[in-house]
Amino acid sequence: MNHGFTISGGDSFEENCGAKFKVNTTKQKAHNDREEYNCPECGKTSTRRASLPFRDRNINLILPRTDGRTDRYNGEILLI
Repeated sequence: MNHGFTISGGDSFEENCGAKFKVNTTKQKAHNDREEYNCPECGKTSTRRASLPFRDRNINLILPRTDGRTDRYNGEILLI
């Protein structure tokens, strides 16, 4: 019996904000809320629809920052 809340899988996408990183998501067929995740290098917060909150294990750094900066992001949220 399918109740519509079965985890149907997930997807992954790459993000680039000075650093390049991969984010893995878990999705359900019917219940995906906006969940926040942060760049592991600068701390920039973005959101994406997923069924579970993002944890550090869902975010993998591919390339460190290449923008020459070392500061952290000011906390503004970028909606995707």
